[in-house]
Amino acid sequence: MTRIESSVSIVRASLWALVAAALALVLAVLPAEYGIDLTGFGRLTGLNTFAGSKEGAAAAGRKAAVASEMAQAPVGADAAGGAPALQVWSVAHPDHFAQRTYEVKLKGDEELEYKAVMSRGDSMLYSWRVKEGSQVYFEFHGEPTEGKWPEGYYESYEKGESTAGSGSMVAPFNGNHGWYWLNLTDKPITIVVELAGYYRDFGLQGQPKSP
Repeated sequence: MTRIESSVSIVRASLWALVAAALALVLAVLPAEYGIDLTGFGRLTGLNTFAGSKEGAAAAGRKAAVASEMAQAPVGADAAGGAPALQVWSVAHPDHFAQRTYEVKLKGDEELEYKAVMSRGDSMLYSWRVKEGSQVYFEFHGEPTEGKWPEGYYESYEKGESTAGSGSMVAPFNGNHGWYWLNLTDKPITIVVELAGYYRDFGLQGQPKSP
C-alpha cells in the first residue's frame, strides 16, 4: 500500500468515526441526558425517560434547598448576636393591613422619635413630608425588643436631611421601627406621615398610640 493510499484510509476512517459520534449524540445522548429527541428514537427506546427522571430529581432538589433555607430563617424569631439575614417572599396574615395618616408636630429646634411595633418579616409602605416644606434631620431605624442582642443595638435604614421621604421596608426583627426627626428651624412644623402595612401602635417613642 502506498503512502497516499494509507493517508486516504486514515481520513476515511476519521470521517466514519465522526459520523458515528454524531449519530450517537443525536440518537442516544441528547434524548437520555437532555430530553431532546430530534428523531423520535429516544421515545421509541425509552431513553428520554431518563432525562425526565433527572429533571424531576433536580426540581425536587431545588425545592428542598429552598425549604431548608426558609427553615433556617424562621419569620418572627430573632437570631442571637446581631441582625439576621432575612429572605421572605410571602407572609400570610389573618387580619387586613392597617392604613393610616398621622400628624407629628415639632416645636422649634425640637427632636422626637415616632415608632411602630412590627414583627420580623412584616412589611410596611411609608411616606412622610413636612407641611411647610422646611428641611428636617431624620433617621429611619429599628430597635429589637425580643431575643438576645447587644445592649443599645439598633439598625439604621436611612438618614439625612430632607423635606420628605417614602419607601417600603421589611422588619428584620421583632421590635420598634420608625423615625427620629429634628426640627432644624426655630419655628414649629408639622410632619404628615402615611403608613400602610402590618404594624401596630405607631406613636411617640415611649408613648405608643394604637392606629
